[in-house]
Formats: sequence, structure tokens, C-alpha cells
Amino acid sequence: MAGPAAWLRSRLTLHHILFLSFTLISAVPVALLGIWVQQSALENEVESVRDMHLLLARNLARGISRYMIDAEAGFHMAVMHDGEPPHDATVDLLDSLHFKHVCIISADGTILSWIDVTGGPPGERLPEVMMARLAPVMAAAADAPGEAAISDALADAGGNPTIYLSLALADGTFALGALSTAYLVESQEAISFGQGGHAAVVDRQGRVIGHPNPEWRDDMKDISAVKPVAAMTEGGSGVTVFYSPATKSDMIAGYTVVPGIGWGAMVPQPMSELVGRAAEVRTAAIAIIVCGIVLVALISWWLAGYLARPIHAVVLAAQGGAGDPLPSKVEAPARRAPRELRALIEAFNMMVEEVRRKNDALSEALGRAEAASKAKSAFLAHMSHETRTPLNAIVGFSELMKNETFGPVGNENYQGYAADIHRSALHLLSMVDGVLDLSNAETGALEIDVGEVKLAETIDSAVNAVRANAEASGVRLESRLSLDSPVVRTDEAKLRQILLNLLSNAVKFTSKGGTVTLDVNTAPSAPMRFSIRDTGVGVREDELPNVTAPFNRGDASVTRPGGGIGVGLPLSAKFVELLGGTLSISSELGVGTEVAFELPADMSPGGD
Repeated sequence: MAGPAAWLRSRLTLHHILFLSFTLISAVPVALLGIWVQQSALENEVESVRDMHLLLARNLARGISRYMIDAEAGFHMAVMHDGEPPHDATVDLLDSLHFKHVCIISADGTILSWIDVTGGPPGERLPEVMMARLAPVMAAAADAPGEAAISDALADAGGNPTIYLSLALADGTFALGALSTAYLVESQEAISFGQGGHAAVVDRQGRVIGHPNPEWRDDMKDISAVKPVAAMTEGGSGVTVFYSPATKSDMIAGYTVVPGIGWGAMVPQPMSELVGRAAEVRTAAIAIIVCGIVLVALISWWLAGYLARPIHAVVLAAQGGAGDPLPSKVEAPARRAPRELRALIEAFNMMVEEVRRKNDALSEALGRAEAASKAKSAFLAHMSHETRTPLNAIVGFSELMKNETFGPVGNENYQGYAADIHRSALHLLSMVDGVLDLSNAETGALEIDVGEVKLAETIDSAVNAVRANAEASGVRLESRLSLDSPVVRTDEAKLRQILLNLLSNAVKFTSKGGTVTLDVNTAPSAPMRFSIRDTGVGVREDELPNVTAPFNRGDASVTRPGGGIGVGLPLSAKFVELLGGTLSISSELGVGTEVAFELPADMSPGGD
């Protein structure tokens, strides 16, 4: 059953090809233009927000930096009271800066003084849990006397996110300021745009300080694995696209580091919003593409038919009319047809006239050639038949002289000459018989005589007939028989003649020390296979098609001197064909030749 590709090829016409070609040629640029417009729209959207998001992130970072500078200044002012009750103005300043409290503690956490802003002290000393949390910032303050150290986001005693400022004092005590994240959250919440554009603030460890998700703020969620956050913790700044676990979507964000503190500020926006705005442009582009393709398809269909119609007429004319295999002329096209198509039809009509004229001449020449071939075959058959009579006489008389049937010849040299005459006459007679058989085969006069054949005996007979000649030439002759069907029905004489011709030919073209091998394989209900291989000079690849041509002896550069006129192999091929098989030859120069053929094991009517 034919596949889809074969079905399509059988129904594809020039009209279809031209239509598809014109449509593709015209539609592809339109489609590419539409795709480019859509892609450009998205790229333009992305490019426009890149600068805006980075600018917003930098402004947010600068605002946080200024706020922390003010908070540090207020902290220093509160510490300067040196244990005395603070002025109301100081408390108001701390409250405006969102301090929870400022206190002086000893190294073991004992509270020495407390400036209350939003709540009183937890007791005489800070809990050990708080001291463990504050240890890093207190150590940083001790390493930089006179400078306030700022912590990352820490949970206070109540578990609320808090930023701590620490200052190492000269007497070995420490000043601590607990700063609420309210201002940072307000600054982050002030930036909101579109459906999902927002800002976020993280500390140096990537923990959330300000974020639209209040649970993340309260839990100080660690988002250091998020791409822009990881870059900010390394001090990086820029714009990137990343996957947001909060929105579970891709986002584009501008991000930067807060100067002097190392926190990070970023402004992300869902990519879906940019894609949505670009989708409007895409919709318009798709509409243009569809309309353009439909218009192109209509024009292409008409144009393809207009161009293919005259060519289709030429095809129909080339196929010939009913009962006439020769092409017929095509009607002249309309004057509005393209000049090239008119020229094609005119040239085709001229070709038709020339083809008909040459066809008549070829038919006449073919008739003369066939008559000449028949005359040649008849002449060869007649000459061969006429030549056999004197040759038979020469063979008979030379045999009488060689055997001295009627008494001694006299000089023994005459006996040698008689032997030479007898041998040469037999050789000439075999060649005449070959020419006669070949002529009969070409004229169809050969008949086959089918009977039961003991295959092993026939093969041994042929091999033994050639063995003496092989031994005289120094060639080893081998036969390997695999006869699962020892008795077959075929023409024994012609099978023996085929084997004799092929074995003799193989021995003749095999040098001294070489080998000729006959392989025969038979199996029930299967053809007989014969293979004759030699290690002789071989045949050139370009000569293989001609080796079975009558009277062809191959290239003189690769053949040894020897008798024969080139009828053994052609005659064998004819016999094989007559017995229902096909002869094949494979060869390689300097390696040898293999001649193989298969014959049916039963040539009776209805046999395999």
C-alpha cells in the first residue's frame, strides 16, 4: 500500500507546485515581518522597563541609605546623654526615626540605662537569646570604636523584625538601638505599578526586610537563592530576568546595593505584563499576516493556473492520442500568454515534427537491421552446416592416419602431423558446432530435451572432461557438491555443455598454480545453484556487460593467448536462459572471476 508521500507525489501537479511556491515566497516575508513586529514589541517593552526598574531600585537604595544615615545620627545623639534622662525632643526624634528604644548595656547584657520610645526594658538584663543574636553586631562595633555597626534583620524579644545599631563605648559598655523596619516597609510599599510591579528590600544575608508579602516580612524569609538577590549579596547591580517563587512566574527586575550598608533593593515586574502589552501588537500583526496570506494565496492560485495551463497542454500532447504513442501538436496559445510559453509550444510542435520524421527513418532502419541480422544468422548456420561435412572427413581420415589403421604411414613425422591435423580439426569442429548452436539459439531454433538427470553423474562427467586440460595447465580443479536433490528434471546435454564451457573457460584464463572451484547446491523445492570461481586474471568492470556478447574475447590486455572465438560464454548464457535461469558474472582484476547461475530443479509442466 502506498504511503502518504507516494500518494501526495501521484497527485501533485505543476499547478499545485507553482501555487505553493508563489504562496510561500510571498507569505514567508509577510509572516517574518509579523513575527519581527511582535518580537520587536516585546523587546521594546523589555528595554523600556530595564532603565526604569534600575532607576527605581537605585532611588529606593539611596532613600534607604539617607534614612540609615539619619537613624545613625539620631542614635549617636541619644547615646550622648551618658545615662541622663533624655530630652523630649530626643525621644520625639527617635520616634520619628522609628526607633523602638536605645539602651546602654554591659558586655554580659546587664541594662545600665534605657531610653524608652515604644516600650519599657525587658528587665535588669537582656535575655541570653537576644545577646546571642546581637553578638555579631556588637563584635563589629568593638572592631570599629566610635562607629556604629548596623545589623541585618533580627527578631527582637517579641519576634518582630528589627534592625539593631551598636556602638562600643570607652568604658567597655555598648550602646544598642532597636530600629523598626516600618520606614523600610513604607519605602518599599510606595513603589507599586501595573498589576504586579513592586519593590523589595533584603539584608546582607538575603533575608526579607521589605516585601509585598507580609508573611515573608514577618518571617524575614531567606530568598538569597533568587537570582537578583544572590547578585546583590555579592555586591552586584543591574537588570535580570528570574523566576519568582512569590508569584510563581518569570519576572524582570532592576536591582542594586544600598550604599554604605550592603543591603539590597530591587524592583521586579512580572514578564507576563510585558508580554500582555506586546500581545496587542501581536494580535494586530497576526491579523495582517492572515489577510496577507489569504490575498497572496488567491493571487497565487490564479497565477499558477495561468502559467500551468499551456504546460499541461504540452504534457497531454506529449502523451499522444488514442492508439498513437507519438506526441501530437499543441494548439497555438492565446496572444496574451507569456512569450516564453508561446516559444515553448512552438518549439514543442517543431520537435513533434522532427520526432515523427526521425521515427519513420528509425523504423525503416530497424527493419533493414533485423533483415540483416536474420541474414547473418542464416548465413552462419548455413556456413557452419556446410563446414561440418569436410571437417568430419578431415577428422575421420586424420584419425585413420594417426592410428595407422591400414598399415604404417612410413616416416614417424607423418604420424605426428596426422595427430596435429586430427587435434586441430576437432578444435575447429567444436568451434563450428558452437557457432551453429549460437545461431540456432538466436533464431529460436534450439529445443530442449527434458528428462530425469542424475546430477552427480552429469557434474562428474563435465569435471572429468576438463580435468586433463587443467592438469596440463597446472591448474587445480575442485568441485564441492551439496546435493539434497540428487535427481532433477532438466536437459542433461545442455547442462553438461554449460558446465563444460564455463569450466573450460575458467581453466583457460587461470594461470599455473591457480584454482578453479565448482560449487553446486540443491535443496528440495528450491532452484539448483551453480557457481564456478577461478583465481585468474579477472575482467575489468567496464568489460563485464560485454563478456556474454557473441564473438567477444574481452580486453587483450587481460586475456591469455588461447583458442576460441568467443562463443562459449554467450552460448552458455543462452542455454541457461533456455533452461529457465539467468547467468551472472562478477570479477575483479588480479583476483578472479565468479560465474553463477540458478536453474529450476523440475522443468516439468507445473514444476517449481
